[in-house]
Amino acid sequence: MTDSLAETSSDSSSGDHRSSGSRGLTVTFIAATALGSALLFLVEPLIVRMMLPLLGGSPAIWNTAMVFFQGALLTGYLMAHLARRKLPWSSRPWVQIAFVALGLLVLPVTIPNDWVAPIGDQAIWILAALTVALGIPFVALAMLGPTLQGWFADTSDPRHDAPYFLYAAGNTGSIVGLLSYPLLVEPFIGLKTQSQLWAVGYGILIVLLVASAVLRMRHPARHASVTASASASSAQDLNNAESAPPSWRVRGTWLLLAAVPSGLLLAVTQHISTDVASIPLLWVIPLTIYLATFVIAFSKPTDGCPPTLGRVAALMVLFVVALLPLTLTSSAWLIIGLVVNLGAFGLVALAIHFELAGHQPPASQLTDYYLWIAVGGLVGGIGVALVAPIIFNSVAEYPLLLAAALGIFWWTPFAHKSANRRYPKYVAGATILAVLLVGLFEGSGVSRFLLLAIAVGGSVTYLASQSQPRVFIATVAAIIPIVVMMAASQPTLHQMRSFFGVLRVTESDGTHNLENGSTIHGSQQFDPAISVEPTSYYKRDSGVGRIMQALTADAAPRRIAVVGLGAGTLATYGRTSDYIEFFEIDQAVLDIADNPDYFTYLSDTQASVTTNIIDGRIGLSNSDGNFDLIVLDAFSSDAIPVHLLTREAVGIYADQLSPTGVIAVHISNRHFDLEPVVSRVASEFGLQSHVLRTAESNWVLLSDPNNIGPSIAAELVSWIEARTSAKTPLWTDDYTNLLSTFIGF
Repeated sequence: MTDSLAETSSDSSSGDHRSSGSRGLTVTFIAATALGSALLFLVEPLIVRMMLPLLGGSPAIWNTAMVFFQGALLTGYLMAHLARRKLPWSSRPWVQIAFVALGLLVLPVTIPNDWVAPIGDQAIWILAALTVALGIPFVALAMLGPTLQGWFADTSDPRHDAPYFLYAAGNTGSIVGLLSYPLLVEPFIGLKTQSQLWAVGYGILIVLLVASAVLRMRHPARHASVTASASASSAQDLNNAESAPPSWRVRGTWLLLAAVPSGLLLAVTQHISTDVASIPLLWVIPLTIYLATFVIAFSKPTDGCPPTLGRVAALMVLFVVALLPLTLTSSAWLIIGLVVNLGAFGLVALAIHFELAGHQPPASQLTDYYLWIAVGGLVGGIGVALVAPIIFNSVAEYPLLLAAALGIFWWTPFAHKSANRRYPKYVAGATILAVLLVGLFEGSGVSRFLLLAIAVGGSVTYLASQSQPRVFIATVAAIIPIVVMMAASQPTLHQMRSFFGVLRVTESDGTHNLENGSTIHGSQQFDPAISVEPTSYYKRDSGVGRIMQALTADAAPRRIAVVGLGAGTLATYGRTSDYIEFFEIDQAVLDIADNPDYFTYLSDTQASVTTNIIDGRIGLSNSDGNFDLIVLDAFSSDAIPVHLLTREAVGIYADQLSPTGVIAVHISNRHFDLEPVVSRVASEFGLQSHVLRTAESNWVLLSDPNNIGPSIAAELVSWIEARTSAKTPLWTDDYTNLLSTFIGF
């Protein structure tokens, strides 16, 4: 049978046989689509988790990796599109399956430990490393969504001309894959085993693809869309009309409707990760919400965004904007901030994806459709992860994308429709709740007033503009630049943005503070009488302050290593005979700490100081060692990066100590209880763990009970033994579980 005949052949089997075969065909295609999508999104947090020890744990790692994922998705969609246009009908699936099988050559996926990211080019390194380690299998998996829908459209199944239900099935599989990683995979399985099991799933997928291809061949579709009496020329004309490429205006619409939610996904992830931790759970939640909006929007035919959904989404944008200039330091307010930001993101993405679903083309154009959706996703990802950090010194892309979403709302048809009148009571209830929450806000009167004005004013505007939706959309859009300018007008001496986040130097009552999000990483009082006095977490009565003083009690010179520079406060304790070596991964931090206009700890110290721009763990492994004290004071977001607390990491530190050397670990943070983790890994090396808690900071000291200096032994009398727990697993480079340490989990 020729390819052209295969395209137009009639199904000669009986009706009963067709019905039975159709059920088996549908189940097979759904299984293959769901498994492929689950594997695609399961490997994303897996591979990035492998990269964290090499990159310092920045939230930007995930966003940069997302650019690779979106680019690979686009490549896969393009391959599916070209295959459907260029390859013969009969050989098409076998060529595509062969490419999927090619991915077996690089499995199981891994990132070798000797792959070290160069300072200053982390983003490029991430993209290159992912391309080498995961490129072929990821592109192959990305190709399968539109490919399987194209194969299904070639069958005689009753739904062959509307295969979009497979798109929802794929996104459902994606959600299952994503959520299973932080909840079921990471807490119980090591990275090496995770990678091996993923490779097994990849092999099972190939078997399902072969089965799908065979079923496609056995159940070809009737492509003649005209009656038997119609002329051949009429049939050809109709076929040409159905397969005509979409216009550039249509493609641009698809791209725009895909780009804004994609950009918002990365922007909200960056926003919420800054003040918590760079962990898979906080990567996965926004991405899961994002995929869920696709599932909902594409679950059934739609003509666009429901009017009420668009209005509520715009209202949620208003509340996000109200929170942007505020510093939410308490756990309760942090949770409220997470709920508001993620809720707004979900509603906005859902509203726009409904519009995208309302622009679905005929099945003959589905590969074009998914190709341009992928282009839009990549454009949004590149804009946020790669371009925004270069052109903005703050996370300005977040409010800009919220404004872009409102622009889409203005343009879409729902802005011209009247709303259901029964919904205002729900908005009124939400307003009352918002006012109550404002009453609990622990901030200045201005902050309270701002929140109250936006909550009440926005809701009243919403209720008053039911017949004129554009009035409400324009009102919210006008508030965004006002709030952004208010935030920018706050007193700031210096602000800069790097791969690792946004750093600000602020001044309050003569004190300079180094801030990242809502976390202060060092401060200095610019008073001539006390300017060199250590402050904040490093005061003389803090854990590290007391250890520093104990070590310098005699005249012997001391060698000290510090992982994490901050404002350079610990240099204050240095004497002329001392040597202090800092390991800092972010050049921007050094630029600030070394500028006497902001901080003078480094310039005022009497010690000999060396600063290395490198991840502390890697730097220590290559240092001369023999340190009397190693201080772990590095932070990613609000917590110490997990790769600095593993058995392998502590083994490096222990090898670099002098015979009586000790290790001080700064575990202060708002959300994670790391004391049992540190104590557990220390016990692997026969080290004892003691903790000193003060109002400003918590420090754990690791020491060898059989080989400890008299000054440290005397100091430890006032410390208490660190807590341990039989439930605390040993953290290794292969296994960590930060979620289990979440306070209250």
